[in-house]
Amino acid sequence: MFLVVSLLWHKLIAAPETQLSAEGTSAQQGWRQVVDALCNIVSATPAKATTAIILQADRELQPWIAKNDDQGQKMWRINQRIVKFIVELMRNHDSVESLVIVASASDLLLRATDGMLVDGEACTLPQLELLEATTRAVQPVLKWGKSGLAVTDGLANLLKCRLPATTRCLSHPSAHVRALSTSVLHSILHISSIESNSKVEINGIHGPSYHYVNIDQLYLDGFSSQQYQHLKLCL
Repeated sequence: MFLVVSLLWHKLIAAPETQLSAEGTSAQQGWRQVVDALCNIVSATPAKATTAIILQADRELQPWIAKNDDQGQKMWRINQRIVKFIVELMRNHDSVESLVIVASASDLLLRATDGMLVDGEACTLPQLELLEATTRAVQPVLKWGKSGLAVTDGLANLLKCRLPATTRCLSHPSAHVRALSTSVLHSILHISSIESNSKVEINGIHGPSYHYVNIDQLYLDGFSSQQYQHLKLCL
């Protein structure tokens, strides 16, 4: 299993981008084809395949730095593909086991969303997509029971850590980035609407629901009054 995942992973990193055919439809080749193959393996053996993928991603993901030269551009391309594939896994709620494994990789998720404002749309969009997928993964993960509650706490920490950067994306030059950051913030606030002192029952297990993010706490994170009001107006 690890060998198969490793071979496909290297193709994922090196494969050409999906091209458009003459008819204008997306040809299932290159990067997209490798993604589909890996997703099929995850569906067949969720635990083993997902664990192998997380190990590969953790080893290959590089710090997000400005792409000033060919080496920097290569690192960005690799990072973008890794993050986009993690998003694919996070969006697949059919296998909760796989989703929980990905969501448990808190260090990897933090690294994958570090440096959101380093340099332009190409860096920011994949990371915002991952944060959006994270917000949507909360409810499926909670259904996993006690272990799901612990994993959800890690997801909450990720969203809180990236809240300042996500908010600053509201004034990004790219309309796409602004729209996606607004969507992410709406999703975070929706999660935050759960009262911190309420109780939830998950698979017969009683426990406190999680109060994820309170935007009124942004002052504590160094937000100015102007930034805070801008966020309130946008949402």
